[in-house]
Formats: sequence, structure tokens, C-alpha cells
Amino acid sequence: IPYFTATSTTQASTITYRIGIGTTSPYAKLSVVGETVSSYFTATSTTATSTFSGNVGISRDNTNAFLIEKSDGTDVFNVNTILQKLTLNEQAVKPAATLTVCASNAKFPKGCDYVADGTNDEVQINEAIAALPATGGEVKLSDGTFYVNDLTPADVIFPITANYVTISGMGDATLIQGSGSNLALKTGFSITGNNVTLKNFRIDGGAIDGSSSVIDYLVYSFAQYTRIENLTLSNAGTDGIIFGTGATDGIAINNFLYDIYRSEGGDQSGALEVEDGAVRITLQNNNVTNARTCMFPHVHAGYNAVVDIVYIGNTCKSGANGNSPVELTIESGANAGTSTVSFMGNSFLSGAYISLGNSSTQTVEAIISNNTIVNPVSHGITCAANGTCIITGNKIIGAGDADGEYGIRLSVSTAKAIISNNHIEGSYDDGISVEAAIAEITGNYMKDNGLEASASGGYNISITGLATANIAGNYLTGGTGINGIYAFNSSTGNQNITFANNYIDRNFYAYTTGSGVIYATITGNYWNTTPSATNSRCILVSGDIGAIISDNVFYACDDESIYYSGTKKGVIEGNYFSLGGREAVLSASNNILIANNYLYNVASLASVTENGFQITGDYNVVRGNTIIDDRGTPLMDYGIDITSTADATIVADNYISGAEDGNLLNNGTNSVIKNNTGYLTEKSGATSIADGGTIAHGLAITPTCASAVASVAGEFASVTAIDGTNLTVAIKKHDNTAGTTQTIYWRASNCQAY
Repeated sequence: IPYFTATSTTQASTITYRIGIGTTSPYAKLSVVGETVSSYFTATSTTATSTFSGNVGISRDNTNAFLIEKSDGTDVFNVNTILQKLTLNEQAVKPAATLTVCASNAKFPKGCDYVADGTNDEVQINEAIAALPATGGEVKLSDGTFYVNDLTPADVIFPITANYVTISGMGDATLIQGSGSNLALKTGFSITGNNVTLKNFRIDGGAIDGSSSVIDYLVYSFAQYTRIENLTLSNAGTDGIIFGTGATDGIAINNFLYDIYRSEGGDQSGALEVEDGAVRITLQNNNVTNARTCMFPHVHAGYNAVVDIVYIGNTCKSGANGNSPVELTIESGANAGTSTVSFMGNSFLSGAYISLGNSSTQTVEAIISNNTIVNPVSHGITCAANGTCIITGNKIIGAGDADGEYGIRLSVSTAKAIISNNHIEGSYDDGISVEAAIAEITGNYMKDNGLEASASGGYNISITGLATANIAGNYLTGGTGINGIYAFNSSTGNQNITFANNYIDRNFYAYTTGSGVIYATITGNYWNTTPSATNSRCILVSGDIGAIISDNVFYACDDESIYYSGTKKGVIEGNYFSLGGREAVLSASNNILIANNYLYNVASLASVTENGFQITGDYNVVRGNTIIDDRGTPLMDYGIDITSTADATIVADNYISGAEDGNLLNNGTNSVIKNNTGYLTEKSGATSIADGGTIAHGLAITPTCASAVASVAGEFASVTAIDGTNLTVAIKKHDNTAGTTQTIYWRASNCQAY
């Protein structure tokens, strides 16, 4: 339509065509090309979609600048209100502040907020840190070397006192290096602000062992939530990373530290040190080479215990200038309390080891688990701490190279230890040495320990002093030393040992020299060795000892399977013996019960005298045992040998078969021998003889009691003589004349009571 005029102010107009303003080809009912101005806009459709192809401007001055309402008039979406709540009316959200500091030799220094000049570069770095807002931020260090002064200031090069600060670099391409005549930092980063992160750069302390000008520490945290990540730290005079007093919930992860050692004497340094009241600190997946001390929980005099400290997945390796031990030190005078430390899944190589120290004022609760320790220069693990050490799942290979250096060592009377499921191999001295402690030693694999190969030492497990130990379920094999288990008490107190369900191919040796006593229960074990005329027994008990030895299997023990010369009463019961070198049991003690054991083809050394049992002590009881030699040519001389030194031995109810020289030899005094199969001491029968005739009794002894009964009425029979072979019998009538030849019912026995 050319034009349209509406004059009515009340009547509605209806247009069926499209209307175009500024266009001759409108594509909707109303198409406008150009700017439109309107007081407001009302959309009535509940299904239509409104599309804006450009920007939409909304006034910031009106309360309802852009408003969507429900039909009841309540707001659904009010941009202005939301902007006010987000404080975006006047400014937009900005990211945390980030400032960049470039080294003097950075490859691309343009665009940096600060540029160092290669001298006293700590100035520019500290300026950037100070310029961060109170809410924190990040200082990024470029590639290149930042040279910091080694003489001033005298205390801290980088003090970080603000919260939420991150210092980051570009990995090993970013180096902080001491400058000056000695090229050595005096100090490093000191962190007192919370939530501080250091990551991805190197610090070279420049210390040379023997130098007097060295850094005290590279990184030292006294704050909460410190994170130290992916740093390379080297040439520190004393310490690499320390979490000290006030440090809580910190972590050092994936760092590499080398040449961390003290060059000026004093207490030991620590590559990864936690000290003096620090709480909940984790040191994880760090790699340390050549440190005097790799991991160093440390409490000085006058300070509190360290609590919930975890070293996990780290690697410690010794180098030319350090042994890289793990050493927990609690100094005399430390405040009372309990330090709790865990070492889990770490690797200790080429000289490193774990040592937990002692204090009279502080106890220690330590978990040492799943670590690998290879060729430590001393013990693999030593716990000299009051409290509890849990040592489990570790692998210790080649511990020590001198006497007194062990795979695992416990040496405090108040210590308690659980030593379980460890692999300990090739220790120079004992595999496990427990002195004056309470120890649970279970499920360990022990091989070739005791390489010193002397008769006085070198054991898979040794228990000394007033120790109480449960040794169960271990596998103990090999070694050039002669002893597998060694228990010794030279004190005035008692030692209690349970040795149960172990596999062992060396001996159990227990003896005392003081007034103290060892009480031992040895049960359910399996011995498997090679017979030898020179090596030791499977069990040797000597001194003031009482033992119960039951339900074990002894296969091919070197010498006697059990040599018992303890002074206390003992029980040897229910054991199985086979192919031992000499006696299954040699009892040189008094009051020993030897009962219900099974001996099969024991005493296998033809070059020496050997028996099933040999009794040399007094008041022993040998009862209910089975002793068999069924080899074509028997090697067991006697089933039971009672020597001339034995008194009042009782031998009863045994089964003995196949001994070469006799099933039983009795040279003892006051022996009582009854009811044994294979060695007759009682027999009865019916034999026809005349007056004065003899009856062969067939006993293995000369009977001490004999009787005869006539079978013809009115006649009487009596035994008139007894010897080792026959009974002589008189048969008489009432007038004392010779009786008739008849059947005599007789009985012969050893009539001693028991």
C-alpha cells in the first residue's frame, strides 16, 4: 500500500499484509531495517522463540534492567539482581594475580613484569612476591639462571609470609643459583604463610663438602598446607626440605634431591626432614641421592613430638659423600609425647637403611612397610625406640659387612615390634635380632643370613635379653652360619619364646648363662636339613631352660634332632623324626617327658654311634613312642639307649623295631622298663617240664619277678633260679618228693613299680 493513515484513537485496524520499514521485502509481519526505540516490549506467545543475532544492551541503572517473570509476577531471572549479587555492576571477575620474573639470560624476556640483572636476583623475585594482592597469586620464574647473593641478607633469601602464594618455574630450565666467592647460599625459602606452593624449578646451594660457607636449608616450612612439588634441590650444606614447628598438612612430592649433606659438623642433616611438632606431613615419590640422612624425622630437646608423618614411595641412594640412612632421632630432653611415623613403599639402595632412635621422654609409634633395602652399610632396619615398631612386607638384601650388623634389629626393653611378611636375605650377621623387646615375628622369608659363618654367631633369627617373642609361620633357609634360631638369656629375668609352624633348615639354639630362665614352646615346625657329622642339632637346649617341644617334623637333622640339657622340666611329645644324622632325642636333663613320638629310620650316620633316644639324665620318662628302622641294613644302633649316668628312667608302652644292636640298651640304675613291644620285659606261658627243669622266658632282661603254677592236683611248682635266659622250676609233692612231669603255667617280668 502506498501509504496508510489511521485517524481513530479507539478503533482497531487490521492489516493482512506484511509491513516493511526501511525495506521493500519484509519477511515477517513487521520487518524493520535500522534502529528501533521502545519503552517496553511484551511477548504473548508461550511457545515462540526470540532470536537476537547481535548484542543486546541492557541498562545498568534500572532495577529491572532485564527481567523474566512468572505469570504471578515473581522474578525468575533478573540480570541486574544477579550482577549485584556477584558484585559485577562495576567490575568484571579477574583471575588470581600472576606476575612473571625473567632471568637475565632468559630466552624470551619481553612481556615480563620483572627482569633480573644477574646480580642479587632475589630482589626482583621478592618484589614480585610482595606485589601480589592479599588474596594471593603466582610468581612465575622464566627459564635461565637467577643468581642470588650468598652473603646478604644473613638469614633468609626468600621469606614467604603471605598466604596463597605459588612460586613456579619451567622445570630444570629454571635455576636459582648462589653467587659470590663461594657460590653457596646461606639460606633458602622460609615459608610462614599458609597454602604456599613451590614447584617446577631448581635450587643449587653450591655447597662443597668441607666448605664453611653453606646453606642451612633449601626449603623450610613453618606453615599450614605447604606444597613442594617437582623441585630439583642440590648441593645443600645441611638440609634439603624441612617441615618444622607449626607445619601441618604439608606435602613434598616428586622432588629430586642430591648431594645433601652437612659440611660443618654438628647434628646430621636431612634431605627430607620433619621436626619439632610438625603434624600430618606427607613426603611422597621423592628421589634422594648422596645425603647424610635421606629421611630425617627429628625432635630437638624442648620440642614436641612429630605426629602422623608419612614417607611413601621415595627412593634413597647413597653416593660418595653420604650413607643416605633413614634416621628418626629424638634428642634427650624432648617434650613428653608420642611421635608417629610411617615409611611405606620406599626404596633404599647402595648403603641406605632405616634407623629409629631412642628417648627416655618420648615414645615412637612407627610403621615400616613394603620398603626395599639393598646393600645397606649397617642394619637394614633398626628400632631402638620406646613404643611400637610395625615392620612388615619389606625386602632387605645384603645388610651389613661386619659382625653386629643385621637385617632387622630391635634393641630396647620397652619396645614392641610386629615383624611380619618380610624378605630378609644375605645379612652379614643375624637376619632378625631382637634384644629385650616384645616381638611378634611371623610370615617372614629368611635366606642365607649369618654370612659371618662363625659358631658364635650368624643366625636367621636371634632372641636375647629379656625378650618375649612369638616366632610363627616363617621360612628359614640357607646361610653359611650354623644356627637358624638363637635364644640367649644372660640376665636375671625371664625370656619367653614361642616358635611355631615355621620351616627351617638350621637349628634352634637356646641357652642361658645368668640366673634368668628361658621358657620355650616349640610346636608345629618343619625341619629339613642335610645329615652331617659336624654340623649342629635341629634343637639345642642348654642352661636354665624349660621347653615344650611338640608336634614338629624333623627330617634329616644334621646331628641330634633334639639335644636337651636344660635344667627345668621339659616335654618332648608328638613329634615325627626321620633320617636324622644321630639320635632323634638326646636327653641330658632331668625330669623330661618323651612321649608319643614317631621315629622312622633315624640315626643315618654309619660313621658314628647313633640311637633313637639316648638318655643320660635322671628321672626321664619315655612312653608311648614308636621307633622303627626298616632299612635292609639298619643304621640305628639301639632304639633306646639308657646310659650309665641315668638314674630312675621309666621306659613303658613303646613300640621298637629293627635296631641293629638291640631295640633297647639299659646301663642305667633303677630303670623301670615295662610293656614295650620289641623289648620284652614281661611274658607268661605254659611249658611241660619235669622237676628241676628250665623254661626259656624269652625276655630282653633278666626278670626280677617270676612265678610257676603246677597243673597236677596235689603237687606244687616254684621258681628256684632266674637268669638272663631261663627260669628253673621245682615240682614237688606233699612229701617233698619230685612231682610228675606236667604242664607248668609260668610268668616272668620286671617287677619294679612305676
